[in-house]
Amino acid sequence: MGGLGPTSDDVTRFAVAHALGLGTEERQEAWDAVCRRLESLRIEIHPDNRRQAQFPLGSVLLPNDHGTAWGARITVGDRHVVLLPGPPKECLPMLEAALDGVGAVPTAASRLQWRTMGLPEPEVAARIDAVLKAAPGAGATAGHCWRYPYVDVTLHAAERDTDTLAALIDRSLDGQVVSRDGRSALEHLTETVSRTGLTIDDGLSHGRFQQWLDSRHATPSGRPAGIAVTATGTWHTGSPTDHRGSVTMRSRVTMGDVTHTYELDEPNLGPEVLDGAAEFIAWSALRALHR
Repeated sequence: MGGLGPTSDDVTRFAVAHALGLGTEERQEAWDAVCRRLESLRIEIHPDNRRQAQFPLGSVLLPNDHGTAWGARITVGDRHVVLLPGPPKECLPMLEAALDGVGAVPTAASRLQWRTMGLPEPEVAARIDAVLKAAPGAGATAGHCWRYPYVDVTLHAAERDTDTLAALIDRSLDGQVVSRDGRSALEHLTETVSRTGLTIDDGLSHGRFQQWLDSRHATPSGRPAGIAVTATGTWHTGSPTDHRGSVTMRSRVTMGDVTHTYELDEPNLGPEVLDGAAEFIAWSALRALHR
């Protein structure tokens, strides 16, 4: 996908031909279409546009009704290589045509999400990989993205396999999942504190959590807050302004006569650690609420 334009860095067609041991040929129908498209837009035709008429030998061409870059399908044995331009409005119709051309029907797939906290990205990935390795027939793929203080997991799997895989991943990430919909702990807590109210004694986030609380008017007027949180931090080697070492975050959440305590060690990466501390406080409150 991509790299089918007219410039010297558009090398996809030539790279694919080389990888398959094929030569290239200029296809007149593609060149005629490029010329028509450019002329209709009153764009001067440049000699380099001829690159867009070059394709691996034996290609089945995929016309482009929305641009100058035609795609192609090359069959090698029982496999099919499909070349597509990058823009979605151009490549998606071509992909459908390519699949129709070989009688392929896409498998119905689902996209699942987990937002985790408290584990480094390699550990999250290793746990997910272990689940997928134990279920090789599922053909699922996972992606991981570090968005401090979170590690996000995205799973693409056939619909028939999603319930089983989701249960296995939930088990492998038990105690570390903040949300399943991509929202942060603060975003989730907003709905709760608007109903119950929350007070904070914050010696950890240096006011970041209180700023969020004030912006949500989180303590309903005229009645006591239902959640009381005390947050503290121990800075090892560095400090909130000297970003070295790590910080041990602690949060004590009291609801009525019941108190829950949570702890998390985090690298002292930079100023964003205080934002991470506010998210940790919110996550602590959510865990206490959902016990």
